[in-house]
Amino acid sequence: LIDHNFFESEWESLNPEYKQAYKNNNPNYIHWETDDITPPANYIARYGANFIPTYSLLIEARQLNALLLALSVGVIFLLGSVVGGPVIGLLTALLYGFNPLVISAGLHAYSEALFLLLFNLGLYLLITFFQQKKYSKMRIVILGIVFGLCFSTKLVGIMLLCFYVLFEFV
Repeated sequence: LIDHNFFESEWESLNPEYKQAYKNNNPNYIHWETDDITPPANYIARYGANFIPTYSLLIEARQLNALLLALSVGVIFLLGSVVGGPVIGLLTALLYGFNPLVISAGLHAYSEALFLLLFNLGLYLLITFFQQKKYSKMRIVILGIVFGLCFSTKLVGIMLLCFYVLFEFV
């Protein structure tokens, strides 16, 4: 395991909670056997991934997703307000914020939260860009950066370019 960079090699560098649980034979932690010589993927299949406290890991991994989805709901409110007024914006934000797909995306540490924020922000910037009579270079640069980041997060982000073409020529 140490050769595969899967486990800490120094006992002193381990988390104090892990040391205590290891000494007490806590079943939520892995106790490595000395005769295991298989690759790290087999260790996960054999023992599971409970070698650190799962609750704290889940909280830390999902805090950023919760923040990004909250920002995404705010951007949806702005988008709805621009298109149909503040009442439509509030209704859109409520429907979007309580959508089961959005909530399930926030419960997992995936890249959907970042993608949704960037996609919604790209749509908002695109609509406000075409509503203005005078185009600024800074707005074009910001729009390009958001488009690029959205496309870098997920390949489906290329749809923003389809919206751009739609707004440009319609």
